[in-house]
Amino acid sequence: MTSSEAHANDPMCRMLLEHTYEAIIDAGVNLKELRGTKTGVFIGSCSTEIKNIIIYYRPQADGYPIVGRSKYWLANSISNWFGLNGPSYALDTACSSTHHAMAEAYRMIRSGKCDAAIVGGTNMCLHPNISLQFFQLDVLSSDGYCKPFDDSDTGYMRSEVIAILYLQKKVLLEEFYGDCDVIHEMLPYMEARATGTAVGDPVEIDAIDQALCLKRSFINGLSEIKS
Repeated sequence: MTSSEAHANDPMCRMLLEHTYEAIIDAGVNLKELRGTKTGVFIGSCSTEIKNIIIYYRPQADGYPIVGRSKYWLANSISNWFGLNGPSYALDTACSSTHHAMAEAYRMIRSGKCDAAIVGGTNMCLHPNISLQFFQLDVLSSDGYCKPFDDSDTGYMRSEVIAILYLQKKVLLEEFYGDCDVIHEMLPYMEARATGTAVGDPVEIDAIDQALCLKRSFINGLSEIKS
């Protein structure tokens, strides 16, 4: 990667490349053996906060800003760098972007369009005006604490993440609920998006209730399955 290209790339893109390398190595996979394979790349990203800075203040960088600021490049750069031939795209469904990327990877592997998949989620807080906009939208916590599913919640706190998973078909099929005969009503624990907002919490808790709790009863705070 040339200096001009590097300086015209979203920092999230550069960090995704680094973490993808680490994820593949951690999985015990030889990078050379991945080249030319049907490995898909699915990156969940809601926004990139530096795109306007790249395009307006670095126009002299040999045309690279038009690529480096684009959200599709978060996924396509990984496929290009590692020589992967599977589907490659970024997904934006707001707060559920990475969840949707994971679901898409699972669907692609099950359908045979991918032999393996790289799934990532990324968010970096690079410009104060973005946080200001969220604050004015009244979704950020006024006291600095996130209290999901609590009557006193006032919103969530923004955070940063660069996360990559390397999914292999065998592991995916063996561990996914449907292929392990796990009855979802029997799940003892689950993670929720839990924004801690008056808009998001009621919708999410209702969905959890309807999907997972209809056959449960609760005695002294403990869950039991109804006969």
